[in-house]
Amino acid sequence: MRQFSKLAHFMEQRMENIPLTFLLGFFVTIVVDRWRNIFANIGFVDSVAFYISNYVLGTDEETRVIKRNMVRYLCLTQVLILRDISIKVRKRFPNLDAVVDAGFMLPHEKEKFDEIENDFAKYWIPLNWTFALATECRLQDKIKGDVLLNGLFNEIRMFYGNLQTLRNYDWVPIPLAYPQVVFVVVRLYFVLCVVTRQFIINEDADNLTNRFFETA
Repeated sequence: MRQFSKLAHFMEQRMENIPLTFLLGFFVTIVVDRWRNIFANIGFVDSVAFYISNYVLGTDEETRVIKRNMVRYLCLTQVLILRDISIKVRKRFPNLDAVVDAGFMLPHEKEKFDEIENDFAKYWIPLNWTFALATECRLQDKIKGDVLLNGLFNEIRMFYGNLQTLRNYDWVPIPLAYPQVVFVVVRLYFVLCVVTRQFIINEDADNLTNRFFETA
């Protein structure tokens, strides 16, 4: 019992050498920042849709179809990216046929999509279609000025940039070594607490637990 009390006292004096608060605080900060950035970069198409609606002029049927197609291509880009980073979206759209059935892609567009051979993800294809339609609208004078066209391009670029941030977070997780360090340190700390927080009843011990005798 005396040896145990000395061991507990020795370990308790050195508990402060374990930077548990710093490690947990730093780890929680990383996790919360990642969650906040993921939430802030979820691609909402509303802003780009407002630009398309106001920059592309015309109320005829052809112009309305062009506007709808531009917004649909942006939504298609979002669906393609979310399919690869979200299990729920993957279950909702297990293949491109499901995307076609949902109306995000037309059958002839799927044929063009499949014709393009690429070893990597083809997120850029519907985005390129959107830029092509915007450029065609400028050539047809449906967009009045290159400044407006450039502003629309910047909004589309920002929309895709937000989705790319989500993709990067999915591709590059928190380095495995850091969660392992936190895992080991937390468990080591609590193992030491099991020893150092014991009631010491030796009267000649330096770390005598007075509460034991007060309640006895």
